[in-house]
Amino acid sequence: ALEVVAEHLLSKDMRWRIAAVRSLRFVSAEEVFARVSALFTAPDRTSPVARDRLSTVLWSATPMESPRWLDFLTGRLAVEAHPKVRALLVSALSPLGSPAVEAIIAAATDAADAAVLKEVPNALERLRGYLAQKRQWEGASAGVIAAVRAAAAAATPKGPRQKALKRALLLLQR
Repeated sequence: ALEVVAEHLLSKDMRWRIAAVRSLRFVSAEEVFARVSALFTAPDRTSPVARDRLSTVLWSATPMESPRWLDFLTGRLAVEAHPKVRALLVSALSPLGSPAVEAIIAAATDAADAAVLKEVPNALERLRGYLAQKRQWEGASAGVIAAVRAAAAAATPKGPRQKALKRALLLLQR
């Protein structure tokens, strides 16, 4: 029954969509991957309704436990042109933990990626929260902070990317 409800993830009716998102907590990791990854590749993914669907899934703490997520999201990030969808992809990388740090840091390369630059510090802070919730932040914190610090040092001085990464450092170190 939960899989039938999960089929309504693409519904335009908000009530069905919320029920479908809630049902994702009770289906297998591969089922979650199949349903949610389809949202990132849908033809209408750049429309406001589709971005709202993606946001709903991302903010509902949908379990993203399939090992295929990291490769899928980084691959989508490399080919996606729409800035707001790219920002959602960066946000989706957060629950993947330490392996996603490099992908989050590398997501935005210039000022034209303003939506992504704005999301990078938030995504890294959420990543910290996920790791802390799993009691893994203490062991991973030094590596995460070192990676962000190195990327900030390599960025153009006083450029938007460096500012975003320095903001991320402040959020991670507090």
